[in-house]
Amino acid sequence: MTSLIPLYKERLNLPEAQFTFIDHEDAMVAAVFKISQPGSPDLILKVCSRKGDFLRESYFLSRFAGKIPVPKIIQLIEPKAGMDAAVLMGYVSGDLLNSPYATWRVFRLKPKLPRLNDRKRGGIEQIQPLFRSFNPGALAQSKCTPCCVR
Repeated sequence: MTSLIPLYKERLNLPEAQFTFIDHEDAMVAAVFKISQPGSPDLILKVCSRKGDFLRESYFLSRFAGKIPVPKIIQLIEPKAGMDAAVLMGYVSGDLLNSPYATWRVFRLKPKLPRLNDRKRGGIEQIQPLFRSFNPGALAQSKCTPCCVR
């Protein structure tokens, strides 16, 4: 994967950027890189080898934008010969979701995920109450980050 970094640097117009691979056990559907650039905010690049994973990632980030805390999509790279699909997004600092606070949110959210696209059963409104009381201060104290790295 690191051999493809020059291709992504060129495609994303990030010639001076430093790509750092983020290795963690939950990264099952994408290779994840933190991108650092002088004088610019950090970014995240998720490289998906399967088109379906790319489509789901980009769909849900777009779908949840403005409704729950998710990183902003900066650029999408469609798959093509010699290059996997990728999502370039804003970086949200912190640690992976691994606190009791995060576990509680996931536990409450998981049963509602199948209903997201079912308007008759509530759609996105089913999960919004879980984030209305979203407390960034509590999240910062637990050093967790919602949805930035999976």
